[in-house]
Amino acid sequence: MTNLTYTAEQLAVIEAAPTTSLLVRARAGAAKTTTLIALASALPQFPPLGYEPPLYLAFNRAIADDIKGRMPAKVTTSTFHAHGLSLLKLSTPKIKISSRKYNDMLSARGIVGDEYDACMYCIEAIRNHNLALDTNAVAHIIDEADAIYDCRPDATILFEVLHAGLADKSTIDFTDMLWQVVRSPKTFRPHSHLLIDEAQDTNPLQLAYLKRVRSESTLLYFVGDDRQSIYAFRGASHTAMDDILRTFAPLKELYLTTSFRCATSIIDLAKRIVPDIQARPNAPVGIVDTLPYATSLFRGNAALVVCRNNAPLAKLASDLIKAAIPFSMKSEWFKQQTRFITARASASASIPAFLNKLTMWEDEQLTAFPSRAESVTDRADALRALATSLPPDATVSSLLLLLEKIANAKGANVLSTIHKAKGLESDTVYFLRPDLLPSRYATTPSDLRQEDNLWYVAVTRAKNTLIFLDNKAAAV
Repeated sequence: MTNLTYTAEQLAVIEAAPTTSLLVRARAGAAKTTTLIALASALPQFPPLGYEPPLYLAFNRAIADDIKGRMPAKVTTSTFHAHGLSLLKLSTPKIKISSRKYNDMLSARGIVGDEYDACMYCIEAIRNHNLALDTNAVAHIIDEADAIYDCRPDATILFEVLHAGLADKSTIDFTDMLWQVVRSPKTFRPHSHLLIDEAQDTNPLQLAYLKRVRSESTLLYFVGDDRQSIYAFRGASHTAMDDILRTFAPLKELYLTTSFRCATSIIDLAKRIVPDIQARPNAPVGIVDTLPYATSLFRGNAALVVCRNNAPLAKLASDLIKAAIPFSMKSEWFKQQTRFITARASASASIPAFLNKLTMWEDEQLTAFPSRAESVTDRADALRALATSLPPDATVSSLLLLLEKIANAKGANVLSTIHKAKGLESDTVYFLRPDLLPSRYATTPSDLRQEDNLWYVAVTRAKNTLIFLDNKAAAV
């Protein structure tokens, strides 16, 4: 590929890379992967003496595997966690990986039920936020756990387990792969260059990790879209790109604004949130329309369906099963409800009896924990939609079977929450219940920015056709 194939914005990134650390704000569909590969190709063939080769870090294995074969051989490609594991193995070659490391520590201390769930929530959040192990630093995490699980974890137990986990270097879990490196007193040989994709999703632990594997001379390349920051619930911040600018200064700030994915009519919608995004030259006009909700839209189709919440997706999934229209569900939510249901009703219980218990649970939760209203209502509405789609004489066992069918469904049509849809694209996208954005529970400026970001992510999944589904028949 010659330089003539790149835009002026891409060339600015590629040409600056050999001598300058960069933060690149790349809009949806702006060929950031292509640009990163070209950037990597422009780097020196060999690292300076005392440095490891350039390192590209991805957030998951699928992304890392996808780009590995396209990156030049001089660049090491890895996930954050795989790289962390490789560093830990330098001192502990036979390290054991166990997802139950902290779970077992809690169980051994007699922590069960809601207290167990609340403690595990805190243990994960404390590490991902890279918080100091003292009460003042973790107080807000404990408050969050209390609100979610109606159980306040004991800080003393949390610190005891975390210190024990840090001391045990022979066994690690997934988050330990980064946390142990960050907390290690060891010195690690730095990489000459670090390339970070989807930088807007970095959390404090990952930023601390980057500081451990660089030196002051390491060149850094952060590429991301601050308006695609939608994972605040798991530690990422909508200010992550600005945090990076402050943490790793000096960084030259550049932009990739041309979307090679979306038709012009879709770009015009995206401009409501991101005014600087541009359609590629000669992009098709595309189609943006509103249609009545109907399962027939998905017959013989291969479309992506996105929605703010799980409840409308649950109704659609049930309707598609009745209509014998294949689909797949890009959500773990439906796999996670069995425990919730079986804890509150026997398999032989009637659907009306279960719905009564569900309503009681919802009312109790909304009264006791108003901060949980959105997740509580979404769960109740989703399960209510599924339960009421069953025959009147059905039992809870039928509801569990329906959940299993949805979770394991296979088909060309993909149903996804917007959170799960980031990274996906489709020629045709159906936006189900767009009226759910912004959420009525979004009250702060930060909350409302997240809602704007979700809308932007949703519409920019579409390459040519974006259909807003009329919400009347889709309502649950």
